[in-house]
Amino acid sequence: MSQSYLYARPAHGQKAKSSVKISFLIHNRYAIGGVIKSTVNLAAALADRHEVEVVSLLRDRQIAEFPLDPRVRAVDLVDLRATAPGGDAENPLLQSPTKIFPMKDGGRTKENSRLTEIRLAQYLDATPADVVISCHPGIAVCLGRIGGDFLKIAQIHQSSDSLSAEQRAALLEAADHLDALVSVSSEDAANLRRMFKASDVHTTSIPNCVPPLPGSPADGLGNTIVAAGRLDRGKRYDKLIRAFAPVAERHPDWRLRIYGRGAERDALHALVGELALHDQVLLMGATRHMEAEWHKAAVAVSASASECLPMNLIEAMSAGLPVVSTDCDFGPREIITHGQDGLLTDVDDTEALTDALEALVRDPGLRRRLGAAARASAERYRPYGVATRYDTLFETLAAARMLPGTASWTVRDSGDIVFTVDTPGRHKELHLVCVSTGGRTDVTVPLTPDERTAPFRRTATIERGAKPLSEGTWSLFVGARDLPLRRRLTTGHFDNRNLMRISAPHAAEASFQVLLPFVDEAGRLSVRSWVREAHAEADRVHVEEDRFAVRGRLWGAALTEASRVRLIARDHPELSLVLPVAELPDGGFHFTVPIEAPARLRATEHDVWDVSLVPAPDARPIRVGRFLGDYTDKKHVHGYLPTILRKNRPGPVRVRPFFTVNSELSLNVVSLGQGRSRTRRFLEAGGFR
Repeated sequence: MSQSYLYARPAHGQKAKSSVKISFLIHNRYAIGGVIKSTVNLAAALADRHEVEVVSLLRDRQIAEFPLDPRVRAVDLVDLRATAPGGDAENPLLQSPTKIFPMKDGGRTKENSRLTEIRLAQYLDATPADVVISCHPGIAVCLGRIGGDFLKIAQIHQSSDSLSAEQRAALLEAADHLDALVSVSSEDAANLRRMFKASDVHTTSIPNCVPPLPGSPADGLGNTIVAAGRLDRGKRYDKLIRAFAPVAERHPDWRLRIYGRGAERDALHALVGELALHDQVLLMGATRHMEAEWHKAAVAVSASASECLPMNLIEAMSAGLPVVSTDCDFGPREIITHGQDGLLTDVDDTEALTDALEALVRDPGLRRRLGAAARASAERYRPYGVATRYDTLFETLAAARMLPGTASWTVRDSGDIVFTVDTPGRHKELHLVCVSTGGRTDVTVPLTPDERTAPFRRTATIERGAKPLSEGTWSLFVGARDLPLRRRLTTGHFDNRNLMRISAPHAAEASFQVLLPFVDEAGRLSVRSWVREAHAEADRVHVEEDRFAVRGRLWGAALTEASRVRLIARDHPELSLVLPVAELPDGGFHFTVPIEAPARLRATEHDVWDVSLVPAPDARPIRVGRFLGDYTDKKHVHGYLPTILRKNRPGPVRVRPFFTVNSELSLNVVSLGQGRSRTRRFLEAGGFR
């Protein structure tokens, strides 16, 4: 995307940009499926206002089952037709393993190849598109990892819970390079936010669109129940056939027609034969004219185990049919209001599905009432409204790209952090947004103009003493009052030398806080905050042959003659060691831990002992840690050598002090031999009871 981003305000005298170039990436538009049909529908709706093309990674036949709107351009990347001039059927790269697609990419795993990746990368490198939309998780991974200066949107058509572990991991890795994840279900979008909470990608929901079906609505006077979709296990047509069997016995003039093709066809034929339903359950195969079949039906049904937003049910409702569906995650309950425009049954209750079908078969009035309401409900999915929501998303994402994405920062000698961003000035009332891990809390700090420097330079200060950030890790964004999205900050120049110079505690400091800005491997800016009423900072940990010694400073508390250090076994808090602590002339503290003591009390094959300082007998323990400094990874930076006690009974034990991921001091005690310790046998026998 050029510097004059999509929907950017035009320069004086220029016309506003009224349309953009949009590209959809789909595996194979020549097949039959809900994703293909929804893509064709949305492309046609957006073509009213934009230049649109549909890119099919594969082509395996001459004519597409769902033709594109004449205004939509078709692009094919790999042509598998044996008779196609210059085709790719014999290209050896078709058999080469992928390097970008997830190894297990759902039903598309066998279709992915190195040739597909190369052609897709070439396309993305050359496309003039302003917006590229992927229609499958594997393609979204490629879109995020290959690059390109355009808006990158990943549609998620399947239930997020059905993503394979490989798909989920690869998508999470690529997500930060995408502008948005768009689920077709609002409930599933919420699930995606939980699933990808470690990512900064904007996640929202926009449903599939279904154009009005031609002709008059279904009259409900027939005796046919219709189901449609790929014949795979997830659709659970076997459950549907078994649920229909009692209805067929009581109403021999009723039929169940199942439209679609897939791997389960032979198994379903066998089940129909087993139940002697040859004349009442008909496997109709696939059709590109499903709208005609809905109009002939009296009831539509789905028994799926999982659906994101079932297109077939929306089409049936649009035709004026009452629908029966299992209440699976996540889509059916989003489009069907039970008892108003359809019936929902428990996913695992075959008898309930039978009862729902029976109720509609017996009651033509109920069919008419639910069908009329279903037709009205389907208006929510009309193309114009869905396309308008995509237009709004494009504009919002492009505007978010106009926010500053880089911040320089300086740590003052007080421990305050000053952030500086340069902005072209499009948005007013910019602010620094600090988002806690998991996104539970936001702290907003105004970005104010710096009159002494460039006119577009703004600064924000997070003051250490004011304790604006509670303990935890905070990601940093820039937001604007006139924009619902925010932009994650990467780091520019920084000066953090003062983090190494924070002064020793003094009487005026009643508590402890330190703010530690840091940059992750992707260059993104975050702040680690520690806030404690009291803190024991371990300045030095020295490991000797049979002990380790700790020197440190104390905030928010004072040492007394009764002060002690306590080691507690994390998984067995009834086991503890109490050791003396000494006050140093400079006001600090010093204590020594004999390594043999926790080894002797070992309760399991791998014990962790946490180290705390107790200022007085009735005082709360204060965890000893190392929070100060200019780096966050105390755990791996300070790799203390272990001590091995070879004469320990019943076998050698390795003891090593370490800092936890929270930078607190602990002790690892690991058995290197066989057998249970005496302490372990004592605890298993009843312990201190």
